[in-house]
Amino acid sequence: MTARTIIVPGAMPSRDSNGRSLPAKFRFYLPNTTTPTSVYTDNTLTVAHPFPLLSDAAGRWPTIWADDSLSFDVGWSDQVFDETIETFANISPAADAALNSVAQAQSYADMATAEATAAAASAAQSAASASQSAASAIVAAAAALGLKVEGTSASNVNVAAATPTFQLDQAGLQFSTGMDVVAALIGDEANTRLVGTVTAWDGLRLTLASAFHTGVGSHVNWRISLTAIGGVASVAGLSGVITAAAAKAALAIQTADISDYDAQTRQRALIYSLLF
Repeated sequence: MTARTIIVPGAMPSRDSNGRSLPAKFRFYLPNTTTPTSVYTDNTLTVAHPFPLLSDAAGRWPTIWADDSLSFDVGWSDQVFDETIETFANISPAADAALNSVAQAQSYADMATAEATAAAASAAQSAASASQSAASAIVAAAAALGLKVEGTSASNVNVAAATPTFQLDQAGLQFSTGMDVVAALIGDEANTRLVGTVTAWDGLRLTLASAFHTGVGSHVNWRISLTAIGGVASVAGLSGVITAAAAKAALAIQTADISDYDAQTRQRALIYSLLF
């Protein structure tokens, strides 16, 4: 009797059809039966693996030992639904060359998983950067139309608060109830921020009904500005005193005619209709 390790081709490591790690189960049976049989944790064949045998979360299997004179039928299923993925017939303990091939395959699979994870993280970072750029464009458009809607706050606020309140460092800002704003932690804007609707504003204190957030914990040193809700088509060519008609044409939006207001009120009404 010689003890060798068992390799199940195509299932070690366990991966789904997209190449992602798949926590799975092996069931070992006597050939051409549904009678469970033992495989072992050691080369002395004294400590049996449990039935069924489970992989780890990354789809890796422990070393599986058996007598090389035997063969097995092996059922491969997932751990979540226990649905059969494939059944293998007449699997025998492998020679060293086969073991080396499987080890190399494991290495390649792990590299592919790491690369996919890195690519997903990069895509998420790009999306966050795009969102930040869009928000910056909204603030720039508001500034072009005469609104001061970006400020900072040193208030100690938990990013997960349902109704966060910020004491603004600047006076004269032109926030208003009903606006959607983003509060982002300066220096970590992409990862720590909350978005909400202004429910109270007294010229210095801003209270929000938070809609969603990213990040954890309480922080100070916030930047408060309008969100990118609504989008801006263009602000090219706008300068000096801006009429409603000129702004509507440049921004390519449809709004109600704005009249019978002073110049500042017209500008505010236009940007509010753009954003909301």
